Amino acid sequence: MVFSDIRKNNRVVTAYLKPSDYCSVGCEHCYLPYEARTSRVRMTLNTLDKAIETIRGMASVQPARGILIVWHGGEPLALPKEYFRKMCERVRERLPEAIQSIQTSLIPYRKDWAPILLEFTGTHIGSSIDFSLRTIRGNAERYQLLWLKKAAQARQDGFSVTPGVVPSRHELGRGIEICDWMERHGFLDWNIDRYNSHGKEDLLRPSNIEHSEFLTQVFKAAMKRVERGVFMKINTVRAALAGILVGATGDRWGTSCSRDFIVVNPDGTASACPDMAGYSSYGHVSGGFWEFSGSEARRKWIRNHLIGRANPNCRSCRFNGFCRTGCPLTPNAPELEGDCSGYSRHLSHVADFAVRKPDIAWKYLRETTE
Repeated sequence: MVFSDIRKNNRVVTAYLKPSDYCSVGCEHCYLPYEARTSRVRMTLNTLDKAIETIRGMASVQPARGILIVWHGGEPLALPKEYFRKMCERVRERLPEAIQSIQTSLIPYRKDWAPILLEFTGTHIGSSIDFSLRTIRGNAERYQLLWLKKAAQARQDGFSVTPGVVPSRHELGRGIEICDWMERHGFLDWNIDRYNSHGKEDLLRPSNIEHSEFLTQVFKAAMKRVERGVFMKINTVRAALAGILVGATGDRWGTSCSRDFIVVNPDGTASACPDMAGYSSYGHVSGGFWEFSGSEARRKWIRNHLIGRANPNCRSCRFNGFCRTGCPLTPNAPELEGDCSGYSRHLSHVADFAVRKPDIAWKYLRETTE
């Protein structure tokens, strides 16, 4: 890998297809309203066809190099297998150039899901793992043990599983512990996402400074592993170093999600982010891409992301070239949040580390670059 390649166009039209909002896990902190998570309404094949046409239209005008379909929810594995197979077949038939993938809790996974997933979504499964808020009979460890059992079965069936962690306030101060847990169970490739609370107030959501400190904890733990030859590929660690060392955008820094994402709900309404899909609508796929792209709500969302989010410090910030105000759902208000939406305090730590130990920083980036 030539590191200048990191700076090349890596934009992909990412379509989150939600055949159903129903989920059998029932997490109270889910971004979907309770009414949606208990609904058994499913996307029809006709709605899927309209969604495919909308995605094709989006790909034809976006400066992107591919299409990624993410089967999302709700819980995709709570659906009947033959229904899910038909949906995947339809995408392959009408959008053959697209890559299909799946995001699941893994809790409903059974061995008989393996042939369908291997056929359509490949050998990779993205799955969320929680360390406090998901419980079985009030016990988080029981939930983790069940998740590990499901992950072990999926691995035995030929899949690689990439866990995703959404740290709540309960995970604050536990960055090192979580890294140790991941390594102990053989997950050297995992992701950290932001706990968003779009459309509602949520006391479990960490402030920017709290999330920034969590990221720094994890970064330190990952760098210590490099010194003993263990390369834990974590999205935020790699993206922060790529931004600092080569000015590359990635993950929550310099994202183009407001322009390149589309979320299609079971009823065919569309949005631009899974975390806000239950609270905003940018038209219906029956109107095609032009209804979606022409939605005033979407235009406002993009304008705000590109030009309306900068705080007074952004222009002079040394990370502005690749950060570009970070995730558009995160408040960019250091005076209220303790840090900006680009987590400049965390990036400052990463930058200082890259100056003090450039050999370790570069080695990590080389070893985790595909």
